[in-house]
Amino acid sequence: MLSKVISAIGRMPIEFKLRGDVSMARLMRESGYLAEQSLVTVELLIAHFAQHPDDLDAWHRKSLDNRGSSSWYLLGPSESNFPGKWEVGFHPGENREYFDHGEDACALFVKNWLIQVSANAHGAS
Repeated sequence: MLSKVISAIGRMPIEFKLRGDVSMARLMRESGYLAEQSLVTVELLIAHFAQHPDDLDAWHRKSLDNRGSSSWYLLGPSESNFPGKWEVGFHPGENREYFDHGEDACALFVKNWLIQVSANAHGAS
């Protein structure tokens, strides 16, 4: 079951584009994340993104689509404040982390995003 949750989380931005009629918060709820929240770790997400680079790319693009809003972001090596490194941070703010590998950065970004969105999703329909 947990592997299905991880896979569904990894594919959320792709499903968002394909379906076009659903919010990311709804996709998060549909993934089963809320029931398995404590079991979804950064390490499991790293393993997923290492095996599914298209999902990593989709989350990166989704992050770029959210520029300007108060939320977590993911920047690739060419966009980062530290050239050659992947960057994860919260906008607005100065808290940033840098990574050599995209799967590490994306996993942290996604886990932080899930935590932020799930705080608002428990009561949403």
